[in-house]
Amino acid sequence: MALIGDTGIDGMRIGCRIEGPLPLAAVPTLRFRFTFENNRQEEVMIVPFICEVKLEDPRPVIHLGQSIVWSYSHGTTSFARIPSGGSHNFDCTFELGYDKLGRMKNQVKKDLFLTVKIYGTLFTKHDMTIDAQAFGGEISSIKVPASEWIDWLSAWIKELRIITISGELGGKLDALKEQLKFVSDEELITELYETYTKRPKPEK
Repeated sequence: MALIGDTGIDGMRIGCRIEGPLPLAAVPTLRFRFTFENNRQEEVMIVPFICEVKLEDPRPVIHLGQSIVWSYSHGTTSFARIPSGGSHNFDCTFELGYDKLGRMKNQVKKDLFLTVKIYGTLFTKHDMTIDAQAFGGEISSIKVPASEWIDWLSAWIKELRIITISGELGGKLDALKEQLKFVSDEELITELYETYTKRPKPEK
């Protein structure tokens, strides 16, 4: 089920669809689709822009992070040209990660309301000149029904591996995480794994 919201920005209509979890992602990841409709009299060009997502309700507000949204054409990233009266879709993925998911676990039996902010630069051509214009907008109160949220969690939990660490070792790992200025246990484990695999193999 696609969850939809939209906003208007100076002659442009921008729609947002949350398409649901990204299959087989290493961490919990959502798929987004933005549709730009050009209601201006001239063609516009959109370069990669920023998308920010936060959980607005239930309280407290949780900032889930941001992602860069690109336009893909023939396997490469580029700007998108949208003629007058035309439209263009931008697809992107947004990583929640298990730490943010853990902060949202108390909302499991409630409808969620997400707010998406987008901002970037669009260009228009007038005769021999190209004008740049900053744009920004907010798509608020995109409702994620509790049933949909539970389905997302079920998909993500199937890919989750739980590692139990207790006692003195747990304290040492917490101290190491603080020393390395990592936010999550996942970052720490990734760093330890990569450091170990780069060590010279002992000769047998």
